[in-house]
Amino acid sequence: MIEKLSVEFPIKECCVALRVSRSGYYRWAADEPSLRTKANAELIKQIRRLYTEHKGRYGSPRISAVLRKREWAVGKIA
Repeated sequence: MIEKLSVEFPIKECCVALRVSRSGYYRWAADEPSLRTKANAELIKQIRRLYTEHKGRYGSPRISAVLRKREWAVGKIA
């Protein structure tokens, strides 16, 4: 939110309005993404690649099945 608002307003004002410390904001902005975030980003790339590869004909059940065969942990496994 602060990143979007900082285009129009100074970061100091955004932090005050949202009751966030500036040091906390800068610490958050400098942090590296977590392993989970990186894994989710890679999974999204795989999903988009499969969807495009199959010309938009594969829905979530088929894409999930293909990803499971490739040993990705996706969806609910009942």
